[in-house]
This record gives sequence, C-alpha cells and structure tokens, in this order.
Amino acid sequence: MTIIELFAGVGGFRIGLEGDKRNRKYYSPLGDYQSELQHAQFFKTGYANQFEPSKKKQIAADIYEEYFKDGVMDNTDISDVSANKILQSIENLHLGNREIILVGGFPCQDYSVANGLHTSKGLLGKKGVLWWEIYRLLKELKKLNRQPAILLLENVDRLIVSPAKQRGRDFAIMLYTLNSLGYTVEYKIINAAEFDLPQKRKRVFILAYLNKTPLNHKKRYHNNIHETFKPETSDKLESLDLSLYKNKGLQSSLQQLEENFRFKTSPFGNAGICRNFKAYPFKEKTSISASCRTLGSVVSNGTVPSEFYVSNQDLEKWRFHKGSKKILRYKPNGDMYYFAEGKMHLYDSLDKPSRTIITSEGGKSASRTKHLIKTSKGARRLIPQELEKLNMFPENITNHQGVLNSERAFLMGNALVVGVVEMFRDLIIDKYQSENDNQLIQKRK
Repeated sequence: MTIIELFAGVGGFRIGLEGDKRNRKYYSPLGDYQSELQHAQFFKTGYANQFEPSKKKQIAADIYEEYFKDGVMDNTDISDVSANKILQSIENLHLGNREIILVGGFPCQDYSVANGLHTSKGLLGKKGVLWWEIYRLLKELKKLNRQPAILLLENVDRLIVSPAKQRGRDFAIMLYTLNSLGYTVEYKIINAAEFDLPQKRKRVFILAYLNKTPLNHKKRYHNNIHETFKPETSDKLESLDLSLYKNKGLQSSLQQLEENFRFKTSPFGNAGICRNFKAYPFKEKTSISASCRTLGSVVSNGTVPSEFYVSNQDLEKWRFHKGSKKILRYKPNGDMYYFAEGKMHLYDSLDKPSRTIITSEGGKSASRTKHLIKTSKGARRLIPQELEKLNMFPENITNHQGVLNSERAFLMGNALVVGVVEMFRDLIIDKYQSENDNQLIQKRK
C-alpha cells in the first residue's frame, strides 16, 4: 500500500506505518519488530508534503528530507499541489500498482484548546480551511482513478465539539464530505496513555475506507477501531441522520448543514461510524492501567546540558505560574473580569504518564504548561530527546543542523504519538491478511 503523507511534520505517520529501517533493523515503538519484519513492504511512502506558511525556515521539511533521504518530500504550499504531481512522485518510485492510503495530521489551531471557545473558528478559520485542500486532492485523485482506498487522519479531540455555538457542526461537515466521496468513516478519541503509551495525549483519529477494502463491513454498530482497541465499556448513542441536510448538489447541502445544524452538546460521542450519511456514535469509558509506561521511563540518565536546569531563583517563577491565581483583567469594551487558575503540582510525576506536550514546551522561561521534573541534580526541563521518546519517535530525529532546542520542542508539540499509528498499522494489515487467507480458502474449495 502506497502512503501519501500530507502535513507530514517530521514523519510520524510514516514511521508508524512503514517502519523506520535504520541499521538494518525496523524501529518499532511498540516492541519486538516482528510485524515490521513480516510485512516489511506492506506500506511504502510515495509522496509527502510539509509546508509552514509565512516561515522562512522550513524546519520540519528539512528534517524529513535529510532523515529519510528518498526524495518524496515536497516542501510547497498544499494549495499548489495537484493530484498529478503526487502520482508522478509515486510513479518515480515504481509504486503505482498499489492501493493508496492518504494520511495526515491536518493543522488544528482553529480547533485547539489553545484557543478559547469564543475565538474558535473551526472550518472557517485560516487553518481549518486546509481541510478543503484534502477534499480537493481526494476529488482529483478520484477523477484520475487513483482514489485512496484508506484515509487515516488525526486532529485534536476538540474537533468533535467545534464550534461553540453549533456543537459538532465542523465534524458533521467532514463526515458528510467524506461520505459524498464514497467513504465509510470511523472515528475515535484516543488517549495514548489508555493504551499503555507514555503520554496523556488525546486526539481524534479518523479511519475512512472505500467499500472495496477488507475494512468494509455491513453492520451498523460495528467499528474496526472500536473493536480493535477494546474499550472497557461502551454505550450506543442515538443515531444521527445527516441525509436530512441533503439538497441539490454538495455545496447547497453543506450550506444547509452549516445553517441548520444546532446542538448545544456534540451528538458524536467519543467514537462512532458514519456510512451513507448516517452516523452511529458510541460513548466509551476507558482508563489508564497501572502498567502504563511513565514519564520516568523516558527520562535520560546521561549528561543533561546546564541550560535545562532551573536555578533556585527561577524556581520561584515556576511556583507562581503553577500556583493558583486570580488576576484582574479588562475586556476590549473596558469591562473588568478576573482570570483564575487553579493550583497544579510544581513537578511532573515520574511515576505516571506525561501530560500532553504542547508547542510552547521549549525555551527557558517559567511556564504553567511546560514540564518540570525533580532529579538528584536539581529541577530541570525536559530535553529534546525525552520529548521525542514521549511521542515514541526515534531518538534525535529532530537533531538537525541549525535547529534550536526550542524548535525541536515545538516540533514534538505539533507531532503525534507514533505508537498509536503503529496500532492502526497492525489493524489494517490484520484485515488485509484475513482477506487474503479467506481468498486462499475459497480457491482451495
């Protein structure tokens, strides 16, 4: 299966699916390399795109290109990318006779908790608009008879409840557009730590597929993700009929959906399946097991540069930022209000999975959101290699000439947990392997 990786960053989807073959051994964040060795050629990357608008330094693209050294990286604005350009890259690598999987962690700033509810613009925001570039490329590929058989997309969990005044509207639009292209869509909010991975990172993963793939089934409430990741408990929610918004043509249907989709709380739960414009959501309850990998499991025992240690004087600033506070502020119209924050622990526990890494993790300044750990040599911030390990990337993947430590931290704040992607790799391979086995049985009969 040929990978098209959009919004590639430094290659998290690629490493999770294809495996990172270095020193004649496949990198596998989940364990023993057996799946990578047995299915070494199942996934192969044919095209990757990474471009950060308004940035002179294209750090992520440079790291990707240098790290993989195979010429698939296209560092151009995605709005200038055509399906023909993608397919030419695939043909150059002699991968044109395989099914396509399109993957990407499309930009999420307009859905992120970093924005307040009142400022979240969802699909109408500058970053949210990039969803339509994915849709455009899918349509172009379809016209060329090279429509991706599978999509695997990732975003912040807040996507399912965006925007504030029409909960779930943006996600409904995405489901509708993917259904209009013939995809069945499965989704699930996955907290990496709930599957014993070392970071409490919640993201919504979207797995979409065409009818011809082995992932397809005809059961309404059956869901490959739901089944494979084995939630402890699951309740079916009321189904949602998106076909009610159908009108003459896709554009008018989406306009009707945008205008009339009115929910105070999102109807999509935290997992579900949508086919033929009907969504069947679940509400799943999960928990973090005692055996979960911890922050302490990735902490380095080697030499740590002095810049990462916090002096006793600066430690007071960290106490302030992580302490409870009530600050008087003013709205644009001059009205007063109090900004309040509760107290949080000064040091991050080494005996639990890490809090979510965010893009502001780098830099020396004291912060409420940055990690701070207590060691025998004093209090310190996390080094880039530890952040890479929390996202389960190969160590020092972001160690690139001219890239600052703060920039390396930013890249990891934007990345995903590779171990979750590898779980999807195993899911897809298992389904295809089962299909092949069934075909062999039928032939023998």
